[in-house]
Amino acid sequence: MKKQLIFGYLTILFLSGCYEPLKGDLFDEYLKSVVIEAKISSQEPPYLVYVSFTAPPDGVLDFIPVNDATATISNDLGEKVTAEFVEAGKYSITDWTVQPSNWYHLRVNVEGKVYIADEWMPPFPIIDSFQINYRLNFVDGSGYYFKLFIKTKVDTIQYYRAEVWKDGSLYNGYSDLLVFDDSYTNGQFAWTAPYAFAIGDSATIKLHGITENMYKYYYGLNRQTTNNFSNIQPPLLNPSSNINKNPMGYFQVSSVSRIDSVLTNKIQ
Repeated sequence: MKKQLIFGYLTILFLSGCYEPLKGDLFDEYLKSVVIEAKISSQEPPYLVYVSFTAPPDGVLDFIPVNDATATISNDLGEKVTAEFVEAGKYSITDWTVQPSNWYHLRVNVEGKVYIADEWMPPFPIIDSFQINYRLNFVDGSGYYFKLFIKTKVDTIQYYRAEVWKDGSLYNGYSDLLVFDDSYTNGQFAWTAPYAFAIGDSATIKLHGITENMYKYYYGLNRQTTNNFSNIQPPLLNPSSNINKNPMGYFQVSSVSRIDSVLTNKIQ
C-alpha cells in the first residue's frame, strides 16, 4: 500500500485503489483502516488474499501487513479452504480450483473482527474472434492493435475487465485499469485494446467476466485516479467495497478467456 498522499495511494495493481480520505489539515485525524484484496478466478491457482492496515502518511512504512489473519473461501457445494500464510500480509490457496456459475464466499478474521463478501462467478466471456489492424496515430501511437469481437446476451448486461501483456510484461499503470460492459449491444460488440504492438511482439489478452459489484468498484477507482481536483470532479473518496464492515479493498471473482498471439510479417 502506498503512503497516503493528497491523491491517495494504490498498490499491487490498485491494492486496491484505497486511500485514506483527508479530513481537516493534511495528515490530521489519521485512523488505520483494514485493507483486504482477494482474487479468485477460473485460472489455475494460486489464489491470493492480501491483508494489511493503512500506514500513517507521514511515516516510513508503505503499509502495515497483518500476519495473523485467518482467510477462508467457500462455495455453495460445501467446499471450504483456508488460505495459508506466505509472507508479510500475503495468504495463498494452492490446492483448489473454482468454476463459473457458482457462488463464492470470503471470510477474513482480523483481530477478532470478521469481514465477509459473497460473489457469483459469471460465465466465461465468449471471444468470437479477433483482428490485428495497423493504425496510424491511434491511442498509443502508430502500430498494430488487437480488436476483439465479443459475443453478448440479449437480455443480460455482462461486465468485463481486460488485462494486456506485451512480451510477458503486464500493462500495470494507473491508466491500465480497463473495465467496460456490453450494454446497448445486440449479440456482439467489438473492443479494441488501447496498446500499439510491433512485428515480433508477443501479446496476451485476458478478458475477465466480472460482477456488477466489481465493475462499479473499478469504475469508481478509475474516476479517482483521473481526479485532478477540478470542481467538476467527484470528491476524493474510497470506492465502495463489496466486503462488509467498510474495509478498503475488494473480493474479485472472475471467469477468464484469453488470447495469445505473436505478431509476424504474415499479418501485413
